Amino acid sequence: MMDAWLITPPKWIRRLYPAFEWEVKTTNPIVYLTFDDGPTPAITEWVCNQLAQYNAKATFFCVGRHVEAHPTIMSQLLQHGHVVANHTWNHVNGWKTANKAYLEEVNKGEFALLPYSNFEKLFRPPYGKMSREQTKLLKEKGYSIVQWDFLTRDYNPSIDVATAMTRIEKSIKPGSILLFHDSEKAFPIIKQLLPYTLQLLQKKGFECKVLTQDLFLNQGN
Repeated sequence: MMDAWLITPPKWIRRLYPAFEWEVKTTNPIVYLTFDDGPTPAITEWVCNQLAQYNAKATFFCVGRHVEAHPTIMSQLLQHGHVVANHTWNHVNGWKTANKAYLEEVNKGEFALLPYSNFEKLFRPPYGKMSREQTKLLKEKGYSIVQWDFLTRDYNPSIDVATAMTRIEKSIKPGSILLFHDSEKAFPIIKQLLPYTLQLLQKKGFECKVLTQDLFLNQGN
């Protein structure tokens, strides 16, 4: 039961957390692919190559220490027309982190991203977990906080890929925000799931675009 509402968060969950962005409000055939936890050598480049084959653009929620360690990959994301956003410095769990320390994590992650012109002031909390006070603090800093409309669970090596593919096909709609991970842990699943998703989106006539803060500011949160 818990997995079900994590994969596609229902309306009651979204109403509990109105400060979060769960989807983009549009009737146009556009979806938003997002990738968490990178950049990761070889894997993020592979993702970029897959996206390029379909002229798809994506948003990468980057861990600050990985940003600092891999500037060449960050430059490649910029060159390919993708957007980068904040996922803290060290991938911390907001529910287990004091507010001051959490804000320091966000600030340090932002500092690592500032040199890149494709940085958007978007934030995704690691594990999807942050307190209401942390949410308030980040909103005051000018962040839009982005969750997801569909969670692939690619980080779980035991998931049934065929079932995940079926769920993606049934769940995708205009404005959907899909969450993948460009991490070593997720790669065994994503190397099957991402090509399938890109082929499916092309077949259904969807365009993959980047998230920007303006998208959310214009829809009211």
